[in-house]
Amino acid sequence: MKLLIASAVFLLGLSLAWADTQDIRDPKVRVYLEKPVEFGVKNKMLCYAYDFHPPLIKIGMYLNKEEVPNAHQNDMKFNQDWSYEMLKYVEITPNQGDKATCTVSHNGQEPKTYELNWM
Repeated sequence: MKLLIASAVFLLGLSLAWADTQDIRDPKVRVYLEKPVEFGVKNKMLCYAYDFHPPLIKIGMYLNKEEVPNAHQNDMKFNQDWSYEMLKYVEITPNQGDKATCTVSHNGQEPKTYELNWM
C-alpha cells in the first residue's frame, strides 16, 4: 500500500513538473522612446517585455554597449491567460551614431538583444 501511495505521489509530481515545462512562453519585446528622437535632448528609453511565462526575467538597458545606470522597472503584471508583462525604462540623451539596446534573459536562457530603431 505504501508503495502504491509513493508511486502515485511521484507520478503526480512528475506530471506537474512536465506540465510546467510545457507552458514556457518566451517574451515578446518592444524597445522604443517616450518621445520622438531629438539628438542631444534627454528622452526615456523603454523596454517592454510581454506575453511570457514563467515570470523569470531579467532586462538590461544599454547605450553603446555600456549598461545605463539608474534604470527603473515597474512591478511585474500578471494576466488572466497566465502570461506576464514588465516595463523597464531609463533616461538617456541620444546622439547621432549611438546604438541603444535592451537585453532580455528569460527563464535562465542566454539574453537576447533588441535594438532601438531611432526613427
